[in-house]
Amino acid sequence: MLRFKNWILSVYNKIPDSKRQIVLGAAISLTVCIAATITYFVFFFSPADTPTDGAAGSSISQTESFNSSSEISSSDPDILPLTVASPTKAELTVTEPQILFSGTGDKSIPIYINDKEIERGETGGFSVTVDLKKGKNTVTLKYGEDLKTYTVTYRYVVIKSYNPASAQSYSSGTRFAVNVEARADAKVTAAFNGQTITLTKANQSDGDETERADDATFANFTGSFKLPQDNISDIKLGKITFTATSGGVTEKFNSGNITVKKSSAINSSDPAVTPQGGIYTDVGSGLIATVVSFNAETFNGDSADDMSRPTNNYLPEGTVDYCAEGLVTNGNKKYVLLRCGRRVYLTANPDTSYETTVVTRTVGTLPETNQLALSEFTDSGRYTVLRLDTAWKAPFYFDILNQSYVNPGAQQYTFSQATFSYIDITFCYADELSGEFTLPENNPIFKSAEVIKNKNDYTLRLYLKKTGAFYGWDSFYDEQGRLTFKFLNPVQIEEAGTLKGTRIYIDVGHGGKDGGAQGSDYKYREAVLNLKLALKVKDKLEAKGATVILSRTGDTYISPPERIKAFRAAEADYCISIHHDSSSSSSLNGFRPFHFTAFSRAAADYINTRTDNLSGVYRKNWDVACHYYYVTRMTFCPAVLTENGFMTNTADHDNAKKDAVVAKKADAIVAGIQDYFDSIQN
Repeated sequence: MLRFKNWILSVYNKIPDSKRQIVLGAAISLTVCIAATITYFVFFFSPADTPTDGAAGSSISQTESFNSSSEISSSDPDILPLTVASPTKAELTVTEPQILFSGTGDKSIPIYINDKEIERGETGGFSVTVDLKKGKNTVTLKYGEDLKTYTVTYRYVVIKSYNPASAQSYSSGTRFAVNVEARADAKVTAAFNGQTITLTKANQSDGDETERADDATFANFTGSFKLPQDNISDIKLGKITFTATSGGVTEKFNSGNITVKKSSAINSSDPAVTPQGGIYTDVGSGLIATVVSFNAETFNGDSADDMSRPTNNYLPEGTVDYCAEGLVTNGNKKYVLLRCGRRVYLTANPDTSYETTVVTRTVGTLPETNQLALSEFTDSGRYTVLRLDTAWKAPFYFDILNQSYVNPGAQQYTFSQATFSYIDITFCYADELSGEFTLPENNPIFKSAEVIKNKNDYTLRLYLKKTGAFYGWDSFYDEQGRLTFKFLNPVQIEEAGTLKGTRIYIDVGHGGKDGGAQGSDYKYREAVLNLKLALKVKDKLEAKGATVILSRTGDTYISPPERIKAFRAAEADYCISIHHDSSSSSSLNGFRPFHFTAFSRAAADYINTRTDNLSGVYRKNWDVACHYYYVTRMTFCPAVLTENGFMTNTADHDNAKKDAVVAKKADAIVAGIQDYFDSIQN
């Protein structure tokens, strides 16, 4: 570079002074022309991205990026420009049969989409769903006299994405999941290593937060394969072929090559230390998993799905168990299979800024059995506390076994009425559970306790005083190493008609860099509207005498693990999470309540009843549903997540901005919370 610079200077110095200005001007003009030509070719002749069979990216859906202004400025300087929030590109390719147009502008200026005037909100905002035909669609958006044209290509696909897509190498004995996002009515199969399986449509996509009421076009299909174990060398097993058929159209895609790495197992099988029967699993006896996060969510061990289930429990920090050498994998998620028959994350929230190590694995030996003895069973006022001395920190199952659900096999854990009358705590590998389990006098939760000797372990059954009357629990090892269960007692209101004496945690959805769902106006994104409603709910709860803890009071980001730790530290009697919904359809509207645990259903019902047909606010109340949101999965107290209108519906979005309407929403929520606490008084 230095030599080139010196050569240019030498040539320039040889030019007569009278000619230098002319030469310099010509050089600048030539440079500008060359730059413009390069820019033209880069932007207009670059090949579009296309899906590659077995490519590293699993998505078959492609979106092309073109320069597109988000504003349409009127020729009249006195007219506000139209801001288009969605779509953000003038030319794009989609795999859905609809596309949402949303934005805001001067209310006095009509807006036309494809020559049809669209309905506007009270402040000029709009959300309109445009139906697409297969192939190229031209959509014109006219704002007064100004026109903008969008080119939307609807590419009809049967398979939208699949995983794994690229070549993968797995440890010996690994069970790995295969996932296909395909048309909801498709028949989907996966063929690998001489085996063909039919994938099952799942109600849950994964453990992530999802706030969509409609996903009818595509659904997630899942299944799993188990790799060979104890192989003495690496084995290339070939590719997975994904096949899906819908509407007479069949599509096939191949993954990259799958390789199983040679085994380095310490002890690949040791049935002598694995109890026979139940869900216990022989994982060997040389590798120990230790829970190092404050808790570890458990998943079914006989699958590779990422489905949270209210019938599974969390294990506290310090829990240890034998584990398999081969991991269970599902996309970028990795799980450790425990001898107790459950899976736990190796790390939670992979590929995020808040990735957390859940378990560590070390070589070691554990006792074949465990011995437990009652240390304490007391009523501390807010909690009924059970403490047990243990020989070692073995896992346990915490079950509400006698609750009936709609269809748990299909991940439908909604129910119409609480039927559970006891809880079971089963202590894995226990051959001794000693002590007189006498209940604390006048205990508000339990009426009796029973110790049950099983073939390979012990169960402590705690009978409830009233069917369905359970309020939350937590577990941990105390400073003396005792396994401790804290059962939340029903709080007694200090003054009728108030909430004096209650502690309520409000989880304010999203915030900071996580703006949540986007409506027609970024100024009023979901995170902002969530806080607006939450603050109003807080004021009204405090006016009734409640102690209120908010997850945030400003537009700040809080990671999911931080939210859960704050929730746990609040030691609340009730948790409500405030959100607003979104959809690809502008017509969907209304209020949606969610719970996860069986004992949270009643809390959700009371709010839903108060919100139903709320005059001038919601046109629709959705049924109470079970869903796996981060906060609702926690068991510390009843937890309800509310979706307080749709950001993508013009009327709902406008209402979410109005102080008077927000006050009505808050009144209904607070009345529902009051109803719940009134229902649990003695």
